[in-house]
Amino acid sequence: MVGEQAAGIVPPPGLPDDAYVVRFGVTDAATFMNAIRTNPERRRLEGRPNPDVPNISVVCRAGVGNPDDVLAITKEWPGWEGRGAPHGKVQHATVGAIRQRGYDVVQDEPPPGHALVAFGHAPTEEDRINLLGAFEPVRDNPLKRNLGMELPHA
Repeated sequence: MVGEQAAGIVPPPGLPDDAYVVRFGVTDAATFMNAIRTNPERRRLEGRPNPDVPNISVVCRAGVGNPDDVLAITKEWPGWEGRGAPHGKVQHATVGAIRQRGYDVVQDEPPPGHALVAFGHAPTEEDRINLLGAFEPVRDNPLKRNLGMELPHA
């Protein structure tokens, strides 16, 4: 199943392969599966499209020159205004690196820059490991460092 193209999503105009994708926190097996389990329920409650497509939430915006500037878009997200993503750790990849591993990234606004990494099937531990191979190593969230905030693990 790893590498199977995401199916069931009718995406808006595609994101270019060089667009940066930033994910929040540390994605251990339990956290990953929890996100996959809760995203469809939350999407249904919010009336969002494609609620049954397995996905994880990320931030991505075409034309933004570096991953830290992509992450800064989260300062516009409801509940995170002015602060940005509250997670202590982040990772980044490009849309192309994720696509090379068989998944897709589709824009899912609002909020600004919200996107989904979409899977064509119920993801497995093998998928989690495969997907994480597209990302750079976990690092401290620069939004927290710049605000002098304490950095939790996730």
